[in-house]
Amino acid sequence: MMREERVEEYSLHASQEDDQSLTLPRDIYPNKFLYQISRHRAPLFATSLELVLCTLLIRYFMKKNDSSARFEAVSSVVSFGLPLGLSLFSGMVHLVHNCGKAPVNRVRFMEEIIAVEPGTETRKWDSIAARLNAIFYSNNSLATPHFFYDGNACYFYFRLHYVRPLFEKKESSYAFREFPDEFKALIHQAMEAYKKGLDKDWQRLLNTGSSLGIRASTSEKMT
Repeated sequence: MMREERVEEYSLHASQEDDQSLTLPRDIYPNKFLYQISRHRAPLFATSLELVLCTLLIRYFMKKNDSSARFEAVSSVVSFGLPLGLSLFSGMVHLVHNCGKAPVNRVRFMEEIIAVEPGTETRKWDSIAARLNAIFYSNNSLATPHFFYDGNACYFYFRLHYVRPLFEKKESSYAFREFPDEFKALIHQAMEAYKKGLDKDWQRLLNTGSSLGIRASTSEKMT
């Protein structure tokens, strides 16, 4: 009951927000390449520092007079430094991508779905993505304010991590075993809201088709 009251209160707050004021990375970056650089700036910065350190060590060892010792030292730096840099980068990228899986972010994601009932409407997913970007960043700075590029990226994430496992009946898989029972109930509540949005989309499509048919029939009678 407390969960339902919380969601209802949040839904009222979310519905009152001005979606026009919400900004997405799509509106900021001229292309996705620059967006990806910005999104992964922490891993890139950490890896760059590690490579700079390796470069300084190599320059230091190159000054040695003993060519054999110099070669051995440089080889050690290269053989150790490059794998370390790759491991550091991949590990931090993994942390960035997993920001959305933090329990508090998962709950807020489901609450947004319940509040908005997005279906497949791009405008609604854009607003969800923009709000979640701010929420994720406030909970973990590694997420950056630009976790989702746009509503389409947010919708793909939702389908990949929540819709597909449910529809493929994989609730017994690790992805769902790690969730507490309360959150599983919230996921199902979000799915119902998502289905409501799909129903509205379908009804809107049918109404549009009927309206076009009536107009076409009227035009034929007039001619």
